[in-house]
Parts: sequence; structure tokens; C-alpha cells
Amino acid sequence: MDKYIEIKRKVIPGLDILKFIMALLIVAVHSEAVNEIPIVYEVTNPIIMSAVPMFFVISAFLLFRKIRQSQLSGQQERGILLHFTWRLFLLYSFWMVVQFPLVIHTRHYLSMSFLEFIYNFLLDIAFRSTFHGAWFFSALVVGTWIIYFASKMLKDKTIWIVPLFVAIYIYHADELPGQYQTFWFWYQENIVNPQNSFLVSLFWISVGFVLANPAFVAKIENLRNNFIMGGGNFV
Repeated sequence: MDKYIEIKRKVIPGLDILKFIMALLIVAVHSEAVNEIPIVYEVTNPIIMSAVPMFFVISAFLLFRKIRQSQLSGQQERGILLHFTWRLFLLYSFWMVVQFPLVIHTRHYLSMSFLEFIYNFLLDIAFRSTFHGAWFFSALVVGTWIIYFASKMLKDKTIWIVPLFVAIYIYHADELPGQYQTFWFWYQENIVNPQNSFLVSLFWISVGFVLANPAFVAKIENLRNNFIMGGGNFV
């Protein structure tokens, strides 16, 4: 039972297996496990590169399913989001403590003044990274809050549109005329590489939000039940 509200939860078969596979693929990305084998790399790279987006979609789906499957007040919805944020913060903190010597060395905190340290430390946690791959946690938190508030103004049919164009811009800004690359380079110089930021998470989180629509979930559940029943009758 969640401390904010009791919500009936249904186990989704295969979802944990999918998350495990995605985790292995992310390890493959960071370890460059198949980069030295051209044929294997060309075949597996599109699948490997889908791992992080898929994690955004799954995490957002599970979070917003809690919110959208029940008639909740705004306070209860924000309570679930705060609980979600707190759990990610604890996980983030654990890994930052585990990698503390590496964090201190790579982020050069000891060479900064106190105010510089506070500024950069908060910026690293909220929008950048304190350790390798940590940007995912902050992007997930920032992205889910943005999509949540956007959902109060936009419908499922439109909530994904702006995030999609933002993602396209971030990934393909180098193909645009120079004057349209200004924001990309400003963000890279002052914050972080935009491709490792909440900006690209917004589209995938919006997809998770849309998939969590109760009507859509019900249709998928009916299809699954019909498939199982059909298989049973066939056997």
C-alpha cells in the first residue's frame, strides 16, 4: 500500500524481464562491448541505443499508471510524484556515495571555491551528472514533473508533439543552418551535452504518459486476455 493512497496494482508479465534486458544493453553501451566487432555492432547498435529511451518509457508508464488508474486529487498525484522523486534521490545518493572518490576527482570539486562548488554541485545533480550515467536520474525526475504539469493543460493527443520536436532538434541540430544551432551550443557550453539531458527525455516520458491512459491500458489488457484465451482454446 502506498502511503499516499491505496492503489490496486497489476503485475505486467514480461516487464521486469524487459527492464533487465535493457539494463544489460545499457551496460553494453558504456562498456563498448561490441564496438570492436563491426558486423555485430552494426546489427546490435540500433537495439542497444534504444535501451535508455525504453527505460524512460517504462518508468514513466509505471509512474503515471498509478496516477491515471484512479480518481486522485491533485495533492495525491503530487504525493505520488514526490514519493517517486524521493526514491530516485535515495538511489542517486547511494551510487554517488559509492563512487565518491571518483566523483571528487572527475568533477574537480576540491579546486573550486565554496560558492563555485555549491553552484556546480547543484547544477550537476539537477541537470548534469556527478558520476557516469547519473544524468538519467535527473532527466527522469525533471522530465516527469514537466510532463505532469503539461498534462494539466494538454490532452494525450497533443502532449507529445512539442517534446518530439525538441528531441528531433537536439539530435539533429548539426544538420540545421548555423543560426539555429545557437541554443544547442549554448546549452552544451553552459550546462551539458543536450543529448544527455532532460530535453531528450521529455518525448519518451510523454510516450509513457500516453500509454498509461486507462482506456489504452484496458485495450491492451483485453488483447492480452483474448490472446491467452485463444491460445488455451487452441491447445
